[in-house]
Amino acid sequence: MISYIVLVIFMAVVMLVELKRQKSLLSAPVIYPVMWMLALVTLVIQGDRYWPIGTGTLCVIGAGYVLFCVGYEAAVFALKKNSGSGTEMRIGISDLGAYIIASISLLIGIGYFFVLRPYLDSSNILMSWVGIRDSVLYGWIKMPYFLTVSRYFNRVAVWFLMLSIVYAKESIKRKKYLLCLFIVAISSLMVSFADFSRNGLLFDLLPLVFIILMKKPLDNRRIVILLGIEFVLFLAFFIWFVKYRESSYISTDITDEMRLSMLADYLCSPIACLNYSIHNGMLEFITTSGGGRYTMSGVWGLISRFIGGEGAPPVVQGYVQVGPEVSYNVYTVYQWTGMDFGLLYALLWHFLFGIIYGALFTFSLRGNEYAILTYSVLSYPLVMMFFEDQYFSIGQTWIILMGFGVIIWLITRIGLKRNENISGNGNL
Repeated sequence: MISYIVLVIFMAVVMLVELKRQKSLLSAPVIYPVMWMLALVTLVIQGDRYWPIGTGTLCVIGAGYVLFCVGYEAAVFALKKNSGSGTEMRIGISDLGAYIIASISLLIGIGYFFVLRPYLDSSNILMSWVGIRDSVLYGWIKMPYFLTVSRYFNRVAVWFLMLSIVYAKESIKRKKYLLCLFIVAISSLMVSFADFSRNGLLFDLLPLVFIILMKKPLDNRRIVILLGIEFVLFLAFFIWFVKYRESSYISTDITDEMRLSMLADYLCSPIACLNYSIHNGMLEFITTSGGGRYTMSGVWGLISRFIGGEGAPPVVQGYVQVGPEVSYNVYTVYQWTGMDFGLLYALLWHFLFGIIYGALFTFSLRGNEYAILTYSVLSYPLVMMFFEDQYFSIGQTWIILMGFGVIIWLITRIGLKRNENISGNGNL
């Protein structure tokens, strides 16, 4: 247990150093260790519920954080020499483009309504919601593929519209964007009947909070308040979701103690599974067993869908025993890329992630709205590192999101006047 506390103290010290250097709670090196430290402290509190975490596993976690910070600092230092690049680039959305986006989103919501209408029970909407969601998840209700993919249009549309609302310079435009955002939100609510998860909710909401908080000047007090509110709301929803969903299928009442135990397992089990994976030979320091299939899983998945082939590795991993009465199947961010070329390869990716986040945050501070949007969206996999890989394991999702991002960006150009999208250099 002492080694857990030592790692927590080490990560906390590095985090405070980074906070002093970056002067913002939104900088990635400050956000990175929070959930890891919370998970480690929870492991200490849980005591003998989990088998001890090996020193090697703890060293991997610490080394990954250090490499991430080194990459981040390298990017920030390099970009200081070119302080004029990437400045004041605005995305800009035309009124017509915003209305087209809202109309497309509304059609998607209507499509979902007509497909799911036979399964809706107006007398018990919540039970319908849980039943439909699980039926779609397990394949009992077949959704047309184009509708399944189109839900990502709504996700990207919400991000674009929120960015436009926050950074709009005219109040009348802000009101128009708010109306369009409301329409997209209603459509997304309909879509949630068929496609809802706790991770998905976090993926939707966390970038929105970051988009709001990234507006200059960055106020650490406001950041703490808003992130704290989101954390409390998400935690409350998590507990309610567990209570309602499990009570729908299990006759035994779910007690508060059981729900807290489930929450503790969500925090602790990924590190415990990583430890199992390392100490039982599932992850080696250097290997070539994966051959790149995991890193390139998004590409392989799309190729197999359209022309056939082996396809991407399954995202859901097998369960392993990590305590006398605990089995779980999530292995932190290190498992996915580690299965390709080993832990060294996974650690090198942390250095590259640091460079990416450092560059994006630097450009964001210079008013580059493209960087603000990208950095905000990437806040989700950053927070989820302690739990599972959300960079490469959902590669197909990222490719689809980028595709819809390009489509929505092109739509926003329709009817856009030149002076509505001027960059700091005077270029479109």
